[in-house]
Amino acid sequence: MDTANVSTVQTTYGSHLLHLVHSWDLELPPLSGSTMWKVFAAFFAAYAVGHVIYNLYFHPLRDYPGPLLARSSLLWRFLRSMDGRWHRHIEECHKNYGNVVRVSPSELSFCTPSAWTDIYGSGSKGAGKVLLKNEFYDVFGSGFEVQSLGTERDPVLAQQKRALFATALSVKGLAQQEPILHEHIDAFVNKLGKLGGGDDGADMTKWFIFIGFDIMGHMSYGDSFRCVEREASHPWLDLMLGLMHAVTVIDNLRRLPLMVTFAKWIPARFTDSFKDRMIHFVKMKTAARLEKEVGQNDFLEVVSGKTRNGEITVAEMEAHVWNMAMAGAETSGSSMTATLFFILTNPKVHQKMNQEVRSTYASYEDISLVSATQLQYLMAVLKEGLRIFPVAAQGTPRTSPGCTIAGRHVPKGTELYVSPWAITHDERFWDQPYDFRPERWIDPDCKDFKAASQPFSLGPRVCPGKL
Repeated sequence: MDTANVSTVQTTYGSHLLHLVHSWDLELPPLSGSTMWKVFAAFFAAYAVGHVIYNLYFHPLRDYPGPLLARSSLLWRFLRSMDGRWHRHIEECHKNYGNVVRVSPSELSFCTPSAWTDIYGSGSKGAGKVLLKNEFYDVFGSGFEVQSLGTERDPVLAQQKRALFATALSVKGLAQQEPILHEHIDAFVNKLGKLGGGDDGADMTKWFIFIGFDIMGHMSYGDSFRCVEREASHPWLDLMLGLMHAVTVIDNLRRLPLMVTFAKWIPARFTDSFKDRMIHFVKMKTAARLEKEVGQNDFLEVVSGKTRNGEITVAEMEAHVWNMAMAGAETSGSSMTATLFFILTNPKVHQKMNQEVRSTYASYEDISLVSATQLQYLMAVLKEGLRIFPVAAQGTPRTSPGCTIAGRHVPKGTELYVSPWAITHDERFWDQPYDFRPERWIDPDCKDFKAASQPFSLGPRVCPGKL
């Protein structure tokens, strides 16, 4: 075909069309502000309707069940996740729709034991592809040049970072820090002895977070934050708790491309205040830890040594400093609060645990880390506390590379996870799942599917704090 002729025909046709339009002598009135808004609203409505139609009938996840509003838009997720009961809403969905639920257009929640190993386990591979952490974790590493153990998404780099803490987080490593544990627990018990007994009682959530933060600070940086001693929070703790409360909002907004684009245009003075304070604390703690002598045997001993000799950059150590503080305080505080609640509201459990401890130890001073882990009923109480009140109740998301999970094909790019709350409160796997029954963990005749509870996750990205 003669492309020159085609070009000539197109040009001639275009010229005639323009001439025809001009011959109509149309006078288009200027659009008023209200008209412009109407045009914009009409465009947005058309886009929204088109998006809904796509999500319902053409999206790769169109065949997965879930609430209509969840399958069609992000609105259901936004409304349900912002009321603090996201885990409960997902549980209800699994009761209504089964093992796999579409909780937003590109997001699946699983409630079946096999999904634990398929998504997180060492065999979490579909056609040789590993399921990676997704953008959800980026908020915890925001502001740092490199990622920490908790926020690193690359599996190879994550294993390299995990090796830095293997010794410190082992039973032997923790045993070396046992004097620190005793120091803080003694102070904690004495403080509660003075404050307790009154009509108002004590806010144990606050106090458990305080001692968790003090212990993590001392075992990580060689210096306590002294929250229990001062009976007050620490600015760094306030920063972290503020971030935890903001995570849900940020996690929702990241799903909107327009919001991500808009966020880039927000002046730095509106966003840097939190980040600047956080970085200031991190740099201060990192510098102080690097100045301390070698041989402290704390969590950052290996990291600080490799930083001094140049194997690790100061920037990476700063990321680990932040991660260690984030990892222990709020999670352990919430877990201990919940477990204490169930102990005190179940007198038989309280009595049985009390009897086991008092019959094993002649005095308070005799209690040790290693011997305490040998107390069968105490360990059962802790396991039951982690089952009935999983800390990461909403799930820890991964991204599908295009693989099979629990017998279902999950398209590439799908966000997916096991719902810890739903699966630990499912009557198919647990007898009376809402009852606090430590005996289920030691009764050989118990038929509960105990592998359904994985409070520390499992596989190569299992929580390093799991003993």
